[in-house]
Amino acid sequence: MLELARRLDAPGMTMLPGIRFGDESWDTSIRRSAEALKWRVEDAARHNIALSVEGHLGSNVDTPEKLARLVELTPGLRLTLDYTHFTCAGFADEQIEPLLVHARHFHCRGASRGHLQTTFKENTIDYRRVITRMQEIGYAGYFAIEYVWIDWQGCNRTENTCETIQFRDLAIVARKVDNQSFADRISNETCAGASGRHRKTSVSRCADDQACLLGAFRKRDANGLDLINRRVRRIQLSRQIIKARVATGLL
Repeated sequence: MLELARRLDAPGMTMLPGIRFGDESWDTSIRRSAEALKWRVEDAARHNIALSVEGHLGSNVDTPEKLARLVELTPGLRLTLDYTHFTCAGFADEQIEPLLVHARHFHCRGASRGHLQTTFKENTIDYRRVITRMQEIGYAGYFAIEYVWIDWQGCNRTENTCETIQFRDLAIVARKVDNQSFADRISNETCAGASGRHRKTSVSRCADDQACLLGAFRKRDANGLDLINRRVRRIQLSRQIIKARVATGLL
């Protein structure tokens, strides 16, 4: 995978952090992950690729505190930060926010306590605050909108195209209010797509400008969906998306 990322000139890679085995302590598990990640971080750095992990439900870093500990033990490790896994577990935004300084990539979608994926309306995460904080700390990564369609943790109960559009517009509004360069990138460097197996929709710029793969939508009588120019004449269900973006995980 590292060789593939190098050939694609990808700026970074995302890995899973690891899991806890048997009755080992949480600290032992996190230290084991740190040791396994250290040489991978070093190998990636030799190719100018940043390696990050995503703390998630079911991993050995399923709380902000545990994830911070893994970063502390692993020099050079960055984060693909997704608030939703912690929000679902009951953590407040204020408890997650300190991790932003370690982020190189960011996932956005709706979530609330007990719900890993929700609609825009049901979402409890303050993404306007997240974007403001990103600007304050000079965050230089991407803001990816990540909705999935899988039968796990209730992640098959949303219409992902509509929700993606609403969160995209939230980010654009933040740009208009704050007039900052980070949010300018969100609107000016946006591509929309869906990855095949999990039908994952995202809004982010691909690693290689020339290899940006746009999701294809069925069209009839020129009625379609244009995310780039902000024209929405007819919205089609996410299950109708027929072309996959294969660059997932190399952002």
